[in-house]
Amino acid sequence: MTVVLTALAPVVLLIALGYGLRRSGLAPDSGWPAVERLTYFVLFPALLVSRISAQGVPSGLAVAAAVTVITVLAVAALLLVLRPAFRRLTGPTYTALFQGGVRFNTYLSFAMAEGLLGPEALAPLAWLAAVMIVLINVLCVLAFARWGARKTAPTLGSLAKALGTNPLILACLAGGVLAALPPMLPAAIDDALALLGSAALPLGLLAVGAALRAPRQATELQPLVASSVVQFAVKPALALGLAAALAVPAPLQGVLLMLFCVPTATSAYILAQQLGGDGPATAAVITGQTLLALAVTPLLLATFLTV
Repeated sequence: MTVVLTALAPVVLLIALGYGLRRSGLAPDSGWPAVERLTYFVLFPALLVSRISAQGVPSGLAVAAAVTVITVLAVAALLLVLRPAFRRLTGPTYTALFQGGVRFNTYLSFAMAEGLLGPEALAPLAWLAAVMIVLINVLCVLAFARWGARKTAPTLGSLAKALGTNPLILACLAGGVLAALPPMLPAAIDDALALLGSAALPLGLLAVGAALRAPRQATELQPLVASSVVQFAVKPALALGLAAALAVPAPLQGVLLMLFCVPTATSAYILAQQLGGDGPATAAVITGQTLLALAVTPLLLATFLTV
């Protein structure tokens, strides 16, 4: 437990600093969208290309990817089946619960993996995260088409375009191509990618803290509680159970845990605003899960990493 807390302490401190910077006005609300775009479109892709091109595709990744897909699909199916049990929630509000149950915070996953498993865990984590990003975005768009307030659902073409231009997916592919080829990038470019990538996680965690908002209505608590049970209990238990049953190598089991014991992504709020979801309820889920993760995630990691 001490090792876990020591590794996660910098993560917690950076999240708290991001929240404090926004609340103090030193880094006001207007500046954070630019930080998020820079991290998402430049710094984080640089980190992925740098790590994957250096490490390539690890052994056992295909089985770990299968576990990832099965877990996400099973959770999405569970949330679909449970919809009648939450009949008092409007469709848009239920999308907050859905996103809270299936999405994951990429920055927290990578920061925890680097602190607890070492830099060598980032390449397999990047590959599995890319698989999840594709699947989760498809599922969430379908959920908004079913329960969102908008009358027109996104087309398959627009969805394919969004996935095909996703910088994280493109970075994983670029890193994989570079890993498969003989060394071809000048040392200066490799060093530049490494330097850019080193800034991705600190800025990403600051942005996570800046995005924290307090719930405004009691009705926002139900999606938060239900999605948190799925996020912090159902998903990690299912993923690790499948990983053990399918004999996923132990190092990759640790990587899987980093994907399935973190709160939902802050990008869930943006998608809710764009596709007719409940923005305030989604913000409450993001904030509540992030704060809950500060207490729950260390316990999960301490339990599973020592088994």
